[in-house]
Amino acid sequence: LEKSMKATERLNAELQEQVEKRTEALRVANDDLKTAYVELQESRERELAQQRVATIGTLASGMAHELNTPLNTIQMAMQGLEQGGSRSQHEMRDNAWKAALRCSRIVRELLSFSREPQTISLMRLHEVVEGALSIFESEKPAGISVVRQFDDPLPIAHVDGAQIQQALLNLLNNASDAMEQHGEVTVRLRSADRRAVVEVSDNGPGIPAERLQGIFEPFESTKRKTGLGLGLG
Repeated sequence: LEKSMKATERLNAELQEQVEKRTEALRVANDDLKTAYVELQESRERELAQQRVATIGTLASGMAHELNTPLNTIQMAMQGLEQGGSRSQHEMRDNAWKAALRCSRIVRELLSFSREPQTISLMRLHEVVEGALSIFESEKPAGISVVRQFDDPLPIAHVDGAQIQQALLNLLNNASDAMEQHGEVTVRLRSADRRAVVEVSDNGPGIPAERLQGIFEPFESTKRKTGLGLGLG
């Protein structure tokens, strides 16, 4: 009996030692995981910071390039008005006005890209769509026509009206540019499967399939000249 008790004690001691070793190993492994997690988070934060800096640089470069052309147009028009050139004053004023509208449009798109989401509320979508169409029709070229197709009953939805309106305005302007200022753009508002659907289509050339993957990147554009890209929408 005494030998049996001593054997049991030795076994218990060995088991206790093994448990302590395993516990220490698990503690070390857990500490290593915590350290690795912290380092991963810090690395991710550094990567995001670098991406933000790169995006800001891209935006600054693109904005400078985009604004340079209309600003030059305005400057030349003002110089022509001061010097009394051969072109009519009406033509020079018209060019300056169009260039100023383009500057305003570029800045508006950039502000839309950088702004924080506002309060989402229940809205009549046709009022949001009409707001975008009203701005577009005041700026669009004469060769662009707009077709409205609003289903009855008109849908309502919980949305950020300002952002939806800006996104629609960007799509309308992109459609106008794609059709080279001559064509038809159709805006349809409908309900489907208890959802509100807004569709914008045009009779332009469309986007090549190989360019679709990157269309939401800032300044990724299929325009022959420069463009801000759908990413700013």
